[in-house]
Amino acid sequence: MTWWRRNRVWLALLPVVLLALGAAASYRVADYWWNVEPHEVIARGEPGRALTFTDDYEDALGETSRTLTVEVVDVAELDAVPVRRLDDPVPLSDDARVVRVTMDWEADPDQGLRGCTVALRDSRGRTHRLSSAGLRFASCLPSEGGGPLVPSAVDDAAGRSVPDGEERLPAWRTRPVFVVPQDAEITEVLLWWQLPEHVVLPVPPRAGS
Repeated sequence: MTWWRRNRVWLALLPVVLLALGAAASYRVADYWWNVEPHEVIARGEPGRALTFTDDYEDALGETSRTLTVEVVDVAELDAVPVRRLDDPVPLSDDARVVRVTMDWEADPDQGLRGCTVALRDSRGRTHRLSSAGLRFASCLPSEGGGPLVPSAVDDAAGRSVPDGEERLPAWRTRPVFVVPQDAEITEVLLWWQLPEHVVLPVPPRAGS
């Protein structure tokens, strides 16, 4: 009996197996793509107005929520990336420019806001996240006083507590800095803690882009 005859059943099933594997892989790719980009809007603001919203989520201790108010005050272009103290100047390529976003925040000191991300979206639908230069500047929280911790386990005794010296004021301002392409016309500021869910804040009228 030849090899082909001995394995004819498995050879007949091979196309079906390959199709099943391909379908499974495509589902994994789709799930990964969906969960690493901002796709699901949970709140949308209006230009020039503060937005108050509640974000329901689950952490290691169970279901909880955060409520806050945020406003994009200004989106302005800078001549260069600002530096702090003795940091070396941040070099820019000829096809890049610097954008600073001014945001006002309000939240009760017991609201857990750590782990927040701010990004920009331009008129072409491109999302611009903080670069290594922008990470020098707080995106969501004040430079001092981050508020409650994020619990790391169900039995985390310090979960959701506020460490000494980390008490957060009920109102603060941040100015995250972004490096974006020269042709990027910024139209929206995005805010999220866990993708794909995110908040959309339109750029205020007459703001520089």
